[in-house]
Amino acid sequence: MKNILVITQTLNTDSGWGRYSLEIVKRLKKNIEVEVLVEGEETENLKVSKSSISFLRNLILVRKKARKADIVHAFDGWLFIV
Repeated sequence: MKNILVITQTLNTDSGWGRYSLEIVKRLKKNIEVEVLVEGEETENLKVSKSSISFLRNLILVRKKARKADIVHAFDGWLFIV
């Protein structure tokens, strides 16, 4: 079975990106294994900070998760992800 890693800023339905991201994730989960990395909303989450330590932590986390995924989809291209 395919495995997708979704990276998004939010899954909050009060936000346009959040609502869109949440609906896509819900529909993907019906047929595919989906893992989601969200800015500050998950157990293993992305930290937004201007420090280089936070940047490196995010980089390591995303690379670790991406290696296990068949597909990586980012809903936005913010600097702190990669």
